[in-house]
Amino acid sequence: HSSAQRPSEETVKLRLALFLTQDSARARQTIAAICKLNYVTPAVIFLTKKRAEPGISHRVYRLAEKMRATTDRALTSAVVSKALVRQVLQRAFSNRYESLGDLAAKYGIPVYTVDEAWGANALAQIGLANADLGVALERLSLPPAAISLMRLGCIYRQTGNRSFTSMPPGFWEVYDGTNAVEVDISLAGESPEQDRIIVRSSVPLSHRETPDTIQEKLEAEGERLLLHGLGLIRDGQLDGPQVIRAHTPARPKATKQELAILRERLPEWKNKSPLAVVVRNLYTLAVYYSGVYLCIRLWRRFTGTSRAAILLYHRVNT
Repeated sequence: HSSAQRPSEETVKLRLALFLTQDSARARQTIAAICKLNYVTPAVIFLTKKRAEPGISHRVYRLAEKMRATTDRALTSAVVSKALVRQVLQRAFSNRYESLGDLAAKYGIPVYTVDEAWGANALAQIGLANADLGVALERLSLPPAAISLMRLGCIYRQTGNRSFTSMPPGFWEVYDGTNAVEVDISLAGESPEQDRIIVRSSVPLSHRETPDTIQEKLEAEGERLLLHGLGLIRDGQLDGPQVIRAHTPARPKATKQELAILRERLPEWKNKSPLAVVVRNLYTLAVYYSGVYLCIRLWRRFTGTSRAAILLYHRVNT
């Protein structure tokens, strides 16, 4: 519908099928923002499982990441139970959800975990959702058969250069010292060459930007742009999606030398290895549970040298 012929907002309800590859805080925040739009009805969420990359080094890294997550949870729940922390956070931040399951239960949306190969069962679930539009929170390899099951097709969020997929979005732009990183919302075609950009923006880079800070900015801008794109689709105000131009040459994964160069240029970029964090966590847990921490507290209380510490997370000054 054109904006002049658009029905009232009460009658315009786009049924959405949402696609994501990981249950993260940012993904939950974006889905919650979509659920609050009064012109959409999220019908189903598909959480796609990525195939494990071959190689011993990748398996070791994944194991280290799991160990890090486990020790992180043990550390954060050592003094105060996780249930109590969750209670306080829910009261303080009503829009915060601990997991995708919590979010889905709040809005009554079914969640299906599917393999990225998109077999017959997964396609059947998309068909049963009877969605008007698919919304992918990142670029996904949806087969044409899956896209055709949604009346308006599927849009996805693209952050960073399309040819720089070997590293996190924005990494190579920071490495090359470019002025900005592009973000766009695109309509998926039958092949990547047939995708069409419906709205585009960019995030400026400062001279002290790190891959971590730019990734957070890209995700925030991507969320804003996705909501804007949904509004344009609802209002029928697309001026004709742009054809995606020829890609720049693909970049391989960053070498150790390139990572070292970037770290030397950005000393504030802290990115500890998972194993280093695991060792630190285990040391802290050992100090706490062995009784050393309790003994030190009792000794300071007995000798009158007890002290309070003010932990300052953030400060704004002149």
